[in-house]
Amino acid sequence: MASSSTAEPRVNATPAVSNETMTTTSCRLLLTCLVSLLPAAVACGQPDTSPHQVGTFDVDGVELHYLDWGGSGEPLVFLTGYGAQAHVFDRLATHFTDRFRVVALTRRGQEPPGRPAGGYDHATLTGDVAALMDTLGFERAHLAAHSFGGAEATRLATTFPERVLSIVYLDAALNPAVGEAVRAEAPVPNPVPPPGSPYAQVLEWWTAYTPDFTAVDCPSLAFFAV
Repeated sequence: MASSSTAEPRVNATPAVSNETMTTTSCRLLLTCLVSLLPAAVACGQPDTSPHQVGTFDVDGVELHYLDWGGSGEPLVFLTGYGAQAHVFDRLATHFTDRFRVVALTRRGQEPPGRPAGGYDHATLTGDVAALMDTLGFERAHLAAHSFGGAEATRLATTFPERVLSIVYLDAALNPAVGEAVRAEAPVPNPVPPPGSPYAQVLEWWTAYTPDFTAVDCPSLAFFAV
């Protein structure tokens, strides 16, 4: 069950969108806003003054954390990069609450609330996103994914296409298998994580992961910082 450290998160029931034109328009609006606001996306080390509610939900006995900025309209779910909390979107999220119901997930293994020993495989991490949507009553949602979060957005969109309205990839439309092949030629070896650690579990699938972006049917756009 969802719990909150301030007040019970608001749940606005959003019917599934059947009009493709409306969905595409919403996606374009989201993309336009993101282009103009990307410089304000990260506010590390700043006081938490963002007007959000803090919530938790349970996935097979593991407590996960999310932030809820409220708002009206279709759901917009922000997905973080590896090692990040939902707070990285504090300054960005508030710009969308007049058009979307905005939430962000703190990925498994990050504080708060803690670091479970397992569950860092691709399917489970993607299931955490779906579980957040289920908790808040989101039948479908727009996904804005940063870095590592793109792998979860892509898997959710290709496994359950009926649940994803659009995807915005923020340095997140990655092909890890190609990247690892390049890294393998680096003159300095990469650090080896402790066996069984969360990062070691991620590397078990990440280094061979090749996403099939052609299977993503929803409106999508990728941005890269160069």
